[in-house]
Amino acid sequence: MNKKLLFSLTTICLLFFSTVSFSQTLELGTLAPFETFAGAGAITNEGTSAGDAGTNAGIISGAGFDSASGYTGTTYTNNPTTVQARIDLLRVYIHLDDVFVTEPSTHLPAFGGGETISPGVYSIGGAGSVAGALTLDGGGDPNAFFIMKFEGALTVGAGSKIILSNETRAANVFWISQGAISVAASSAIEGTLFAHPGAVTLGVNSTINGRLFTSEGAVTIAAGGEAKMPVGNSTIPIKCLSDCTAVDALDILGSLKDFALFTSAGAVANAATSGIVGDIGTNAGAISGFLTSTHTNKDGTKGNSYTADAVTKKAVIDLDNAYEKLMLLENTETGHTPAFGSGETINSGVYSIAGAGSLAGTITLDGQNDPNSIFVFKFAGAFSVAAQSRVILTNGAKRCNVFWLGGAGVATGAVSIGTFTYMKGTVISHGGACTAGANSSIEGRMLSTGGAIGFSTGVIYNDTLCFDEPVDSDPAVALVKTASVSGTGTLGDVITYTFRVENTGDTALSDVMVTDPMSGLTITGSPITSLEVGASSSAIKGTYTITQNDIDEGSVTNSALATAKGPEGNDITDTSGTTNENDTPTVTTFTQTPTVALVKTASVSGTGTLGDVITYTFRVENTGNTTLTNVVVTDPMVGLTITGSPITSLEAGDSSDAITGTYTITQDDMDAGGVTNSALATAKGPEGNDITDTSGTTNENDTPTVTTFTQTPTVALIKSAVVSGTG
Repeated sequence: MNKKLLFSLTTICLLFFSTVSFSQTLELGTLAPFETFAGAGAITNEGTSAGDAGTNAGIISGAGFDSASGYTGTTYTNNPTTVQARIDLLRVYIHLDDVFVTEPSTHLPAFGGGETISPGVYSIGGAGSVAGALTLDGGGDPNAFFIMKFEGALTVGAGSKIILSNETRAANVFWISQGAISVAASSAIEGTLFAHPGAVTLGVNSTINGRLFTSEGAVTIAAGGEAKMPVGNSTIPIKCLSDCTAVDALDILGSLKDFALFTSAGAVANAATSGIVGDIGTNAGAISGFLTSTHTNKDGTKGNSYTADAVTKKAVIDLDNAYEKLMLLENTETGHTPAFGSGETINSGVYSIAGAGSLAGTITLDGQNDPNSIFVFKFAGAFSVAAQSRVILTNGAKRCNVFWLGGAGVATGAVSIGTFTYMKGTVISHGGACTAGANSSIEGRMLSTGGAIGFSTGVIYNDTLCFDEPVDSDPAVALVKTASVSGTGTLGDVITYTFRVENTGDTALSDVMVTDPMSGLTITGSPITSLEVGASSSAIKGTYTITQNDIDEGSVTNSALATAKGPEGNDITDTSGTTNENDTPTVTTFTQTPTVALVKTASVSGTGTLGDVITYTFRVENTGNTTLTNVVVTDPMVGLTITGSPITSLEAGDSSDAITGTYTITQDDMDAGGVTNSALATAKGPEGNDITDTSGTTNENDTPTVTTFTQTPTVALIKSAVVSGTG
């Protein structure tokens, strides 16, 4: 039957921190069915894996992908699916990378050693490691999440083990490195490993309950390694702001809104694989280094690059216009030091620095709950951002209302952004170069009115690439149980049950299993790893051997239960029926043939003369296929004494001689030359009805029992005399 458990994945509004709000939960898009994926790089599997595998540039190999070895997934290489998956990989990285860091370098780079940590986003300012046991304690919250971000490689030592406790789910655990991820032998990993970029390796005999992703690099599952998909969807809350509309005073970019990187005159170069959301352009120079990068635009299609054409000419005009409008904005804050950051929080305003300026550490731009709050920073000289600096937007502050301008009112002002920096807003260099170091994350754009643009191994995005708004999901499963009987349906025959499970909902199901309370039933083929929408499977079977109790009942009646995991990891269930639409139990009926046979035999004591005793034995046999109860023998013969009756029960095929009778031979019997009579057996069938048989000499007849005597009719005469008188 089809029972639908309706639940909503509607928009979630959470206040994760007093200054940080989220409006959606993390989605994987095209990546959802993938166990392993590389934006560019080889995929090798010498162990086992459950989900799909793909690379947009590389080869897929290894015995673990052979169907003969039990692999049931699909592999994809350089096709439309991998192109979209690569874009979605960038999208997921952006969403995870932008989740507010709750533990900024508060934890040592080394995790494990038996420690237990609480939910949060952990940021490590360099390479990190895991050794020994590490417990991720969700505190009883199934939505608890753990994001570990390393500004370098991640190494997991041999024999390490990640333990999930108190409702923590692997779908809510991510290990993100800006370098290679290496898991040594015999380790057990929970959560998704995500290198941006770098190789991802699961060592010999290691396991992972999660996924293995990389933007660029090889993905390897070594011999004996086992990778399986985490159950359920992630519920990590993310901030997603696709359509960022600037206030009128800052709605100044025109055609530049579509650009992530642009210069009016100069080269645009990328030193290593990056992720770019938005157009790339120069009106006088070359564009280079982006071939291995993921370049898309706000609608998720391939991004555009422009050199010296009508588009770039228009962009030059729009950039000059934007610069002039920024310069015309009235300065409201002139007393701030040239150095920004160091953990400070500032309010809305137009900040003017009469010379070069800098940013180091963390700066929070507090919109004070005003969505029209603006933050404009004008530096009359160069603007430099130190490595590992971070800009945080809070309480209504938005990227489209934030501008950083180097060279304000002077001939030139280069902008340089250090490595591993998180910038928010549009960054403009007037008359100078605008560069960002490796592994920078820029939510906005980098522009120059006359200088080179440099980028490397980072992400820059003018749109957060939100997935479509979540819709109500209706997961459902239906179970139909059918029976097939071997033989004629008698004692010892086998019933084979087929459990047909069908995904009748609108989301994929995983871990589909069938349980049945019937004692003696053996189920095989359960669970089914996954079941797509509309798909069905009859792989789960059951076998059951018919018992005497079943024959006595006349049938076997029972129901099974299908249980599957929905997208949130919740149980989706259905009780079996004869069709998808009902819960009617499965009934297998048997033909009942209750019969009894009575054989009466006689044994005479002595020589069979007057006064001798005849002992009758009443042999009753259950010749049917059901159990008989209250088996009684009656006999109309006067003078017969019966003992041992009734017999409480008699199984099919069993017989009993427990009932006997005794009778003393009379003169009438001697005169008749014998005793002839019949007895009657009466038993109760399974329906309580009388089952009878008249005794015979064998089971097959009703011949009366005859006991004969030897008759010796003789007479003796004795003559005597009596004399009267004296003779």
